[in-house]
Amino acid sequence: MELKRFIFTITTRDGVSVPNLRILAPDYETAEKKIKSMYRYCQIDKCDEEHSNTRETYSFEDVLELVTKAGD
Repeated sequence: MELKRFIFTITTRDGVSVPNLRILAPDYETAEKKIKSMYRYCQIDKCDEEHSNTRETYSFEDVLELVTKAGD
């Protein structure tokens, strides 16, 4: 099952706007359920689906190399 990334902007029940909530889910309905379970009584203001065919992956060695270069 392929997961898609959904980016939500919501307003909490206290009126606070929360942008850029990213949820991985197979479809919009599942992503909406996840958001509503984390932020009960929220209002969904906006939802975008992130379209990206590439997924960057890093090996442990790549990360270690970046960290050691940053320390120089």
